[in-house]
Amino acid sequence: MFSLKKVLKYMLGEPYIHFIVLGSLLYLLYTNTSTPSNGYTQKPIVITAIEKEKLKKEFYLIWERNASNQELGLIIDKYFYDEALLYEAEALDIARNDSEIRKKLIHKMKLIMHSSTQFTEPTEEILSLYYQKNIEEYSHITVLSFAHIYFLKGETKVLEEVVKQLNRLHIPPKDALQYGEAFNKGNQMLHATPTEIIETFGRYFTRELLQKPKGKWFGPIHSKEGMHILYIKEKVIAKAYPFEDVESRVYQDYLRQRKNDSIEKSYQKILSQYRVEIQ
Repeated sequence: MFSLKKVLKYMLGEPYIHFIVLGSLLYLLYTNTSTPSNGYTQKPIVITAIEKEKLKKEFYLIWERNASNQELGLIIDKYFYDEALLYEAEALDIARNDSEIRKKLIHKMKLIMHSSTQFTEPTEEILSLYYQKNIEEYSHITVLSFAHIYFLKGETKVLEEVVKQLNRLHIPPKDALQYGEAFNKGNQMLHATPTEIIETFGRYFTRELLQKPKGKWFGPIHSKEGMHILYIKEKVIAKAYPFEDVESRVYQDYLRQRKNDSIEKSYQKILSQYRVEIQ
């Protein structure tokens, strides 16, 4: 039975080496330089037929079957994502023709994008505006509709990478439900009350679900059935909780949103300099 866990796992390295000089150089690069909005030529990232066959063989060694077009698409997209970061590292003349160093450089690029996010502490007025803009997320929910991708077992870090990829590619629920494993109660729950969700997935799952925003993938969230990546389609709310009662949660959500926006901006800045070519 197909699961993205192993597919993503073989593509994701786990290097934990810190290059201090590299960190300093990359920080200066992304904070003190700007990419022109037009007039530049994108650098091609060529995925040759040989490289594509290599990716297919790596998949076959794990699954003992050929990858579907959808699976191959995800593998190629992940390869392109990693290559864009690697090319940027090579531009600083620090890349080496070594698979382990390639993994370490890509990992370090991700760390830099996470650590270089800087912004001032929000005022109460800013938090209040954020609260009003996202009032649905801080309201009592009476009915919820959501889709989920089910995994009987899975590593949190691997599934978090799947979530990032689903959001980055803007994959809608109807196209994403082919991934993961079959769930005997279906891969979506429509117009369900919190009580009905508790009966199916448990209290912890429901409590976490009710605090998540709609319109984007998130997770994984544990349930009594396994692990789930989720996408909320619809919320029906009764009334909003007072700002004072949820201010701490608003603060955490605001900081998380600012950080995610900054990381996405850094990534898009890098990606805009490249284009993928598949041969």
